[in-house]
Amino acid sequence: MNYWIEYIALFLFSECLLAIFFRILATIYYKKLPFDMKIVLIGTIERIFIILSLCNNFPTGLVMFGTLKVGTRLKVHQSNTDEENKFSNYYLIGNLISAIVAILFVLLFNYYSDIS
Repeated sequence: MNYWIEYIALFLFSECLLAIFFRILATIYYKKLPFDMKIVLIGTIERIFIILSLCNNFPTGLVMFGTLKVGTRLKVHQSNTDEENKFSNYYLIGNLISAIVAILFVLLFNYYSDIS
């Protein structure tokens, strides 16, 4: 149990470092000054999804993730309105959260089927 606490602490620490790093990059390359917590949250959810997919040998999860990213970015680049960009972000977040929940259900199913 102790290793899970260490793993989660390491994950949260690395997420803070990544947020600072990407903030510096956005300031240097894109001249974007305000810190957008929404983008940090999206990146964290994406990484959780990738970690779950890789740790549990779900290669199709990575294919789905790539498809969601491409589809979302194409929608963003085709439109210039804030409303459509917000929809794209919510679309991506919703799909990733749904996929994470589905993977967690599969893990629970496998765990309880091993116990039986």
